[in-house]
Amino acid sequence: MIRTKTLLTTFSMLAFLVACSDNKTASSNTESSTPSVAEAEVKVYRVSSEANYEPFIIRSAEGRQDGFEFELLSAIGEKQGLKFEFNPRPWEVLFSDITEGKADIISSGITITPERQAEIDFTNPHFETSTALLVGKNHPEIKSFADMQGKKIAVQTGTLQDTIAKKFGGEATSETGTWLSVKATMAGQTAATLGDWGAMSYYASKYPQENLRVIKNEQATVEQLAFGVRKGNEDLLNKLNQGLEQVKADGTYDKLRSKWFGELKS
Repeated sequence: MIRTKTLLTTFSMLAFLVACSDNKTASSNTESSTPSVAEAEVKVYRVSSEANYEPFIIRSAEGRQDGFEFELLSAIGEKQGLKFEFNPRPWEVLFSDITEGKADIISSGITITPERQAEIDFTNPHFETSTALLVGKNHPEIKSFADMQGKKIAVQTGTLQDTIAKKFGGEATSETGTWLSVKATMAGQTAATLGDWGAMSYYASKYPQENLRVIKNEQATVEQLAFGVRKGNEDLLNKLNQGLEQVKADGTYDKLRSKWFGELKS
């Protein structure tokens, strides 16, 4: 009887140990298959940008995204643990997307101006530029901004360049995008395109067969480009600024600038 009881006790203990082991394994499997609270709560920030504003934002016909600001934001996201969703939008609605809560960030070579600062907050500048003329091959007489007088000049609707063209006596022809403005100049429909220096230099380099010339106005106001966020969103603003400093410090920024703009020349 004593031996039988001992055996029963031993079997009971073994069964108990096996059950505990199974429960521990099941618990472990459950934990491994369940995302952590941090993973489950990662916010995806919505980025509104033009469909194409080369070389800042580029989208292929298949929807593949690329460009200087796309890669820069992605690099910032990696540093700060941020995820982004890029949405193509017309230029005219970018600022209302922020103020109406349809976007968390806006991007597309956006210039910081006092008027815009009254509506949204800007990150620290990520690019310095100014307005430049992209002159068509059939207009060698255009050698300065003053030579826009009486000529058709392509500009993007709703940009600062529209006002500048008229200031110099040009006949501003509004297009819905920078690429369409450049196309009009290459087709001979306009004498030149007035736009951002970085973008104009990019197009002149991309289409060497067109013999396009970039003319800078040395008296032009230097423009600071930045990402825009909702007014008062200090948390996101600080993360973007910290990430920008990090990619500048480790050389990522310089590599991206060189890749997309090379040596910018007037």
